[in-house]
Amino acid sequence: MVKVRVRGVNGQKKLIIARAKRLARIAVSDPKAANAVKNMLLLPIKKTGILPSGKKAKSLSIEWAKRRRKLGKINKTSKFFRNFFSNLTMSGQFLKSFKVKISATKRSSSKLGNNSSAKILYRIAPEGSHKGYKLIKGGTSPSVDNAVIGQGLIENGRDYTVISEENKAKIAKKLIGRIRRELKLKLNL
Repeated sequence: MVKVRVRGVNGQKKLIIARAKRLARIAVSDPKAANAVKNMLLLPIKKTGILPSGKKAKSLSIEWAKRRRKLGKINKTSKFFRNFFSNLTMSGQFLKSFKVKISATKRSSSKLGNNSSAKILYRIAPEGSHKGYKLIKGGTSPSVDNAVIGQGLIENGRDYTVISEENKAKIAKKLIGRIRRELKLKLNL
């Protein structure tokens, strides 16, 4: 029996793992990937009124639905607007205001010794102000900060900040696919 010893294999393994981690960070911190995640969460709200938690948005009161119908006749509405349907938007301004901020935080791993890795975080939140609506009796309502509107929606039982395990799995699958594409492009596998 012949024994062959190959030197340097462990060193190459460590280099490849480090490169893969770096490429994964690049893939996940890509703004296109972040926007894809944002759209995955917001599109079901617009189309079907399903919140990221997987629950249907709380229905509208009859008085508010009637007022929305009247306001919808004199204001420009979203293509997803329906009179008696709660999808967190009438004109589309609120859901269009959502922006993604990507940040990386350092964390150290005790299992790997002194190695530290970056944790990529997405912050998806409404920004800016919501232009007022034309009122039925004339004039316009005042502009309101979208963050204030969001807080009011959360207080009224339409919490868009809770994400279900099913949606988390979909997000993970999408990001893993993006990481694999990045590895394929850079490593020519």
